[in-house]
Amino acid sequence: MIFATRKGGSVKAVFTGQVRSVFAIPGGGYAITIKHGQYFTNYVGLSSFTVKTGQSVTTGQVIGTARTNEEESAGVVEVQIYKGDKLQNANVWIKQR
Repeated sequence: MIFATRKGGSVKAVFTGQVRSVFAIPGGGYAITIKHGQYFTNYVGLSSFTVKTGQSVTTGQVIGTARTNEEESAGVVEVQIYKGDKLQNANVWIKQR
């Protein structure tokens, strides 16, 4: 699911967990995977990141910066949430403002 934020907006962990991977996507920014017990969250297409593999994170901790959309008018981030290998509804986990 893709979420909009302000241009240059911070991307925050949706729940306490441990960073499993941080990697570059050629032409697509960075991705971060965080393990939360039986759940995993993927944050895809970030323009920068502030965490490293193995690091513990807390709910609401800034983990990176959202990339800018094609019109360069807002920030966007794709968030994927899995329980095991089953994709979950990210809207349930994300605080709306």
